[in-house]
Amino acid sequence: MVMPWLIPVVLGVAALVGVVAWQRHADKQQRSVKVAHTLSARSSELFRTRLRRYRAGIVTALACAALVTLSSSVVAARPSSEEVLQRDMASRDIVLCLDISGSVVQFDSQVVEAFSEIVDSFEGERVALVIFNSSARTVFPLTDDYDMIQDQLEIAATALDVDIDLSTGYVSEKDLEEYKAFAEGTLVDNWLGSSLVGDGLVSCSRTFDYSTQDRSRTVILATDNIVEGSAIFELEDAVEILQDRKIRINGLFIDPDPGSWLTESYAEEMEEAVTSVGGNFFYADDADAGDQIVKDVQAQDAADLETDAETIVSDHPGIWPVFALIGVAGIIGLGWRLRL
Repeated sequence: MVMPWLIPVVLGVAALVGVVAWQRHADKQQRSVKVAHTLSARSSELFRTRLRRYRAGIVTALACAALVTLSSSVVAARPSSEEVLQRDMASRDIVLCLDISGSVVQFDSQVVEAFSEIVDSFEGERVALVIFNSSARTVFPLTDDYDMIQDQLEIAATALDVDIDLSTGYVSEKDLEEYKAFAEGTLVDNWLGSSLVGDGLVSCSRTFDYSTQDRSRTVILATDNIVEGSAIFELEDAVEILQDRKIRINGLFIDPDPGSWLTESYAEEMEEAVTSVGGNFFYADDADAGDQIVKDVQAQDAADLETDAETIVSDHPGIWPVFALIGVAGIIGLGWRLRL
């Protein structure tokens, strides 16, 4: 964006000021008093040398003034450029659904770090994080602000990094306070039980908005599938609800006791429920799970949605401010040197 009309205006004003100044100088010359017996002084070499220096200084000062005027007019015209950015946002929504009950809290920090790596592979997709125990809480809603997402995931990983002494069950007060602050709202009524996976999954499915838009929707469920208490929805019922809402599910099984036949039965139950509706099942410690989930999400058909255009104006003053500074410095220096 340039205002070229401003350059001739500034130059015209400068020219007018110059004419007025010249006229005043001419009038002053006409009113000057003539002094007799100065011929010898004006004929001396010293006088002539100083007069030449004075005239050269005046000419240089005028040149500096012209440089300042020209540079200032160019800068005042504000040479700049406009760039219109039209950012496309992928119409894919992903909800990270994390079980934070006591049986998996030792492993949740690693799961959140895996979530963070998965998010790093997204571009334009919206992501949300929901945590649950006996009830669910949204940590952050669907958003494509990846800096905020990574900050929140880092906070979650720190809060869930609980060091438990398995022999005594001891947890440091600092770890316990950080976990309680983060998990607040997820254990409302103890009598209901904990780790209500089906209820948590249904709550996660309600995080999706824009129900009338044609968007792909995915839930990444991370849990050990150990339910303690009475849930409103069994896992099988919950995955069917997701299927009815056209929400795809990827299951991450957190194994709190690798090799145990009991946890294997929980894994088999979760795998059967997830795969019965066309979802994918992985163990949370599977190194390839993250890549497979990313591929599954990005393989889903999704149109790119145009966001509101953003206009960015960039100024390009070039070297003209430097010229103006040089001109001002020259005028000040010459004024001091010539005692103007």
